[in-house]
Amino acid sequence: DAQESRGLGDVYKRQVVGSLFWMTAMLPAQASMRISGSISSNASWPAASSPVLLQGDVVLESGATLTLEPGLVIQMEPGASFTVRDGAVRAMGTAQQPITITSSRPQPAPGDWGEWRFLAGTRSGATQWAHVRIEYGSGLVVEGASPGLDQVSILHHKGPALRVDLQLSLIHI
Repeated sequence: DAQESRGLGDVYKRQVVGSLFWMTAMLPAQASMRISGSISSNASWPAASSPVLLQGDVVLESGATLTLEPGLVIQMEPGASFTVRDGAVRAMGTAQQPITITSSRPQPAPGDWGEWRFLAGTRSGATQWAHVRIEYGSGLVVEGASPGLDQVSILHHKGPALRVDLQLSLIHI
């Protein structure tokens, strides 16, 4: 009987631990970095800081370069957007470690957040994206810029996934 009781206790412990793991996996991850406002100096967001939470209208300016490391996850709060006004974003993910830009909501939906915009002040030669997954926003906008985009997936968006000003932009896809 004692052996049988220990066996049932072990089964119960595994069920409790398994249930706690499942409940923890269902909770949204806590952001280790919260970004809002202006980015006016060079910065790097390491994958170890995932998820990085963007709030409000984030603007890259003053010639700054933002480097996103492979495997990074960026979560956009409702209504948040990112604009490259004067600078460059280098986002070189890999097939094994893509960079993901997604909604911060536990149950995301198309249009949860705004747009990522590349304006005329984008340093196009330095703005290179590879293996980037963008989801649940309102699209990627290119106006007067020529970012390099390779293996970029734009999924589950509200409205056009990609808008390009063809008179002023030469996009490299």
